[in-house]
Amino acid sequence: MIILAIESTADETAICLLKDGKDILKHQVASSLELHKKTKGIVPEISARAHLENIFPMLFDLKKEFDFGKIDKIAVAVGPGLQGSLIVGVEVAKFLAYCYKKPIIAVNHLQAHLFANFISSQKPQLPAVGLVVSGGHTDLVIIDKKLKIKRLGSTRDDAVGEAFDKVARILLHASYPGGPEIDKVFCENREKFNKKIVARPMLNSKDYDFSFSGLKTSVNYMLGGYNNIDIAVDFQRAVVEILLKKTNRAFKNFHAKSIIVGGGVSANSFLREEFTNNFKNSVHFPPKCLSIDNGATIASAAYYLPYEVELNKLKAISGLTIDQSPIN
Repeated sequence: MIILAIESTADETAICLLKDGKDILKHQVASSLELHKKTKGIVPEISARAHLENIFPMLFDLKKEFDFGKIDKIAVAVGPGLQGSLIVGVEVAKFLAYCYKKPIIAVNHLQAHLFANFISSQKPQLPAVGLVVSGGHTDLVIIDKKLKIKRLGSTRDDAVGEAFDKVARILLHASYPGGPEIDKVFCENREKFNKKIVARPMLNSKDYDFSFSGLKTSVNYMLGGYNNIDIAVDFQRAVVEILLKKTNRAFKNFHAKSIIVGGGVSANSFLREEFTNNFKNSVHFPPKCLSIDNGATIASAAYYLPYEVELNKLKAISGLTIDQSPIN
């Protein structure tokens, strides 16, 4: 089973050839990050134009190396994401599926972040608690033995990645993305500052929801009273403490056998450290190169969750994921 996957939900244009759900034959990512650094965040039109510029040269290069006739299925991320960016990926996938008469699979890219952990010889045991932490999403789900996914909770306001970006801009005057800058400062200063000074919103709530807007507000209140580096250190501690406590409660309440973490924020070093210390071998993180949006994760989700759709029914809007996705 060889799947050609296309990812274009935000600022990464990516393609991948995945064989039998585990062997990456080809993996390529073209990022428009440098363009978005200038605007300190993703501008949808700039992102969509970058996808148009990147996708065809990538496919032409791939076609020189691989016979597209040998592909079994075409997979494409249909959302959530930026509509203009989604249109590029979906329309190219539809064109390829039509030309080569291949079935097309619509993929929810939040699911794909979790299934990045299945591209491994050590696959997670089920049932599992899944945590998606990215720039646009923070979701806690339960995945049963039949791979049915049910949402337990999500952020009520800002996503955790967005909070990292904005706090990094406030405290460190960092460019986009800010998460790596916060993580770097934390690693260099964690031993120097151990006080809890910022809020931990919804830490003790009885649900599985999150809130990071109040955490950003708390950071603002600390300005002037503490060194910006110290605030950044406690901010990262607060984020990881919240994520860990909610995930741990779900792990125990649902008698899960493993924890699956995915999304850009899953690359955070302290998050990985604390989850590994708490869950030992039960926690699974993707390789850092598969934490960001990429084609391999889309192909993996398509392999395990093959939601085939007819070409004439595939609409290039994120609303399609409401029908295709078992996250509900």
